[in-house]
Amino acid sequence: MWQKMKPDISHMRELGCQAWVLKETHNPKIYNHSIECVLVRYAPNSKAYWCYKQSTRFIHTSRNVTFIESQDDVE
Repeated sequence: MWQKMKPDISHMRELGCQAWVLKETHNPKIYNHSIECVLVRYAPNSKAYWCYKQSTRFIHTSRNVTFIESQDDVE
């Protein structure tokens, strides 16, 4: 408000939504693949996301994430 500019919140997503984290490999013989996770929080000091995979109990930190958020219509 002091600078009379709206903050950029385009990277914000719904916590707890389904997330697909892209796992990139540097080996040309292995293709990239995605891992299904749940968004738990935002990484501190960056626009990355912390996504939790329940079967392995591991948190993946990545910026390359696709989200499936709720489709509730607001009227």
